[in-house]
Amino acid sequence: MTVVIILAIIVIGMVVCGGLAFHMSIKRGGQHILPKNVRKQNQLPFRRDTSWLESAAVEDIYLSSPEGLLLHSYLFDQGGGKWAVICHGYTANAKCMSPFGERYARMGYNVLLVDARAHGKSEGKYIGMGWHERKDLLLWLAELSKRDPGAPIILHGISMGGATVMMCAGEDGLPDNVKAIIEDCGYSSIWQEFSNLFRTNYHLPTFPVLYIASLWNRIFNGYWLRKDDSIAQLVARSSTPILFIHGDSDRLVPVWMMEEMYRAAQCEKERLVIEGADHGKASVVAPQLYWQTVENFLAKYVP
Repeated sequence: MTVVIILAIIVIGMVVCGGLAFHMSIKRGGQHILPKNVRKQNQLPFRRDTSWLESAAVEDIYLSSPEGLLLHSYLFDQGGGKWAVICHGYTANAKCMSPFGERYARMGYNVLLVDARAHGKSEGKYIGMGWHERKDLLLWLAELSKRDPGAPIILHGISMGGATVMMCAGEDGLPDNVKAIIEDCGYSSIWQEFSNLFRTNYHLPTFPVLYIASLWNRIFNGYWLRKDDSIAQLVARSSTPILFIHGDSDRLVPVWMMEEMYRAAQCEKERLVIEGADHGKASVVAPQLYWQTVENFLAKYVP
């Protein structure tokens, strides 16, 4: 009887740990109880510079997801005849990408800054880690195509946004007028990313905690966290040129993840590794190299 009680306590403890891990990682607002070092790593250096967005003539636009979530983006239309769609990272929001919007606006692009579900002004209880957001991004691309039929579009995502644009790259519904994709420090594996996080910051084992968290995510968020092969397969299906960017000192998303996706890609592709750049800091550590590489890449594919 004592053994049964001990086993029951262990099982209940693991279920609670898995549920807590799900809450901290996936549920909107749960990240406030993340360890300080993890929250600090998530603080991309440009996140608080919203000056361009606050001064530019942007429009709040909304659309509904198939689940009925009201999704939000900021739209800046200067009549440039080409569009840059910009996707932010985990726990950030569209406002945080204001410096990227400003840069593309100076390059002559109209800009769409997307609030991912469960971020910013978009509705949603749970973060999709790019898996749901790739479908949401297709909705935004369809909306742009209605507003400006046939106009060239490029996608630029950072961190979770980088993973989102990589996954979107292989979707059948990707419009033909999406001419190029910029992927900055996106992860190649949702499972591996959380596995590293749990092991290094919480000292929790992948088994059984992450497996239980994955079950919670399947029940409440509609998919298993183990989407490793699916991401690689989507990238491999892309016919849209991709520029992969990463910092070689990235502690949150290791650079080998970029190399893995680069090898998987069968489309036209380039890569840029910034020496000494931690997560999301490539454009800050080497801004001239970063943006010159981006502009040179886009010049090959955007009319």
